[in-house]
Amino acid sequence: MEGYSLMKMTSFDSDNERLFKKISDLLLSSGYYRVRLTNLLPFDKILGGLAWGISATCYPLEIDLWLAYSEYATMGLKLQVAEGVCSALKEMKCPRLLQPHQITGLDFGVLLPVVEWLMTKVEEARTIMGDTLRNYAEFVYKKFYKPEELVVVYRMEESSNDQKINSIVDEDETKQLEEEVIQKRKELETLKEKKDKAEKYFKGMRSTVEALEAEKEEIEEQINEIQSTEKEEAKEEQEIVIKANEVEEVKEEIRKFKEDCKVKHDYYIETINTIKSSIEDKDKLAAIEKIETQHQKEMAKIELLEHALGERKRNLKHIEKEIDAVPGKFELQQYQKQLIYLSIQTSVTLVDTRYYYEMYNYMTEVKELYKGELNNLENITKGMDGVKNNKTLQSLLESIIKANNSLEGMIIKEQKSLRQSEENSQNISIKLQEISRKETEFYELVKKFEDEISLNEKIEAKIQELQFKKSQQMIREDN
Repeated sequence: MEGYSLMKMTSFDSDNERLFKKISDLLLSSGYYRVRLTNLLPFDKILGGLAWGISATCYPLEIDLWLAYSEYATMGLKLQVAEGVCSALKEMKCPRLLQPHQITGLDFGVLLPVVEWLMTKVEEARTIMGDTLRNYAEFVYKKFYKPEELVVVYRMEESSNDQKINSIVDEDETKQLEEEVIQKRKELETLKEKKDKAEKYFKGMRSTVEALEAEKEEIEEQINEIQSTEKEEAKEEQEIVIKANEVEEVKEEIRKFKEDCKVKHDYYIETINTIKSSIEDKDKLAAIEKIETQHQKEMAKIELLEHALGERKRNLKHIEKEIDAVPGKFELQQYQKQLIYLSIQTSVTLVDTRYYYEMYNYMTEVKELYKGELNNLENITKGMDGVKNNKTLQSLLESIIKANNSLEGMIIKEQKSLRQSEENSQNISIKLQEISRKETEFYELVKKFEDEISLNEKIEAKIQELQFKKSQQMIREDN
């Protein structure tokens, strides 16, 4: 929730405001003019700028780019875009590692070097794309338009040939000219053949490149599908599953109803055409009129059913909106990360506080012990100075014995406390081993549960396939 509150911040301190202005200027100078809109949140501007920069480098994103520009996107969709941007930057080998919570938390100190690096990549991509388009334009121009010098030379040769033909009178010169024309035509045909071969080679290379590009796109799509499949969660809330199943059931009913209506409609049309082709008397005409009336009634029923189908579709849209309103897996993952982070911080603070309390109690006990020893020594010293007879010496000895006995009692008490601490430590170690064993068993059970879920999904898919085949077979039998 902390990250979500930061996404809505519109005012910062002086340092953050300076860094945000620098990031905005970088995006604006590179061509992302959407950053000028005043009604957008800083989070939307930065997230949209990062997505735009990645797309400008011609790198394929795992998410739809329009989500970064939508003003009505939910928090879950925004977190999904942030996840896709971070994974894309990682695959592009960005020197700075960026996390989704740093984007949602508007950590400008981390975002600034990432934006600078991304804008340099955008400029490099534009330079490469410009050179490629320029070379391709020159190639197309040379392909469809001959150079001006060749056209002039060809025209000069034609004019000179005309002059020669007009000036030739002798028959020998005429034959020689014809031989030259035949030779020129052969050379022209040879050049045309070479040109055709070159064009065929170029077309073959183009088809090869297109096939390789299609294969590359197919492989990238397969990789994206595998990554999206790996990121899917195996377990969802029971309410969402129930509503999704209801939606699928309604869609299946709609599909079956449409197929049934189509089959009946084709059957009626075929029957009418057959009857019309074999009309010979008025009785058959009356039968046809009756069938047409029945057909109109059936069409009226179909219209009513289509109206009911429209109501079903509206209900389905309502259910889908309710499903979308439930927090998605990306949003829940973000909440989980924040809760884990706060839990770790709380645990560390609790351990430090307990350590300080124990240290304070220990130092207090040591202080009291030293204070008691000091008082005993002072009493002994004063008693030694005041000893004058045996009675005084006897009382001094008794006081020393009492002090010694009290010290021994304190030592016994501390030894008991030490033994109790050791026993508590041993019990805690035993409990820790038991917890570790249970944790191992828990992960083993989770792995088995996931395997069972995957097996159950495969069985359900096979059952649905068999049901579909059975329904198709029943429809064919009815026909």
